[in-house]
Amino acid sequence: MNLNQMRYFAFAPLAVALTCAAIGDTRVFAQQDAVKSSTQKWRPKNGIYESPGKDFGQKCRETTDYVIELDEKRISGYEWGCDVTKLTDTGPSAIKLNMTCDNYNLAGDLKLPESTRFKEVLLLRKVDDDTIFARQTTNGKFARDAGERLAYCPEDAQRTYRKESEEDRAKAERSPASSRDESGPAQWPSVAPAK
Repeated sequence: MNLNQMRYFAFAPLAVALTCAAIGDTRVFAQQDAVKSSTQKWRPKNGIYESPGKDFGQKCRETTDYVIELDEKRISGYEWGCDVTKLTDTGPSAIKLNMTCDNYNLAGDLKLPESTRFKEVLLLRKVDDDTIFARQTTNGKFARDAGERLAYCPEDAQRTYRKESEEDRAKAERSPASSRDESGPAQWPSVAPAK
């Protein structure tokens, strides 16, 4: 054997070993990324949601079944609104929200003052990237119905809602008496997942 052949036979196994090590390392990094993404807690997108089905896009532009603003600790809808007081992770794609709510229609039905605040619970579960399942108490009790599916409204409806909300906030800031503290969201209390 000449010197070139000896070098080839000496370095070939080394090259194969380095290639295998490099491939193995990328698998380890990929596994680490998968573990990291699986430990991130699910939260619904902030924005407006409507019941999917006939005229879904039109309903998104005309009404607001559910408005989720977790960054502001607020959930609201047509003629009701809630301040989120506690968020609990109940599963990999599910949360429980404890809330204090204003609902003058409910107050009227119960013959209570319109300013009555109700303690409510909202359960949210991810169905897919744009759909959630919601179940909410009324006057502290879950109704017999099992809840409802809500779909994230199209981006044009989201933009319109955000623009109108910003205008409303600007008006509220200009008025001397604001109904809510607009100093920004507080930190969530630390709560372990339910088992």
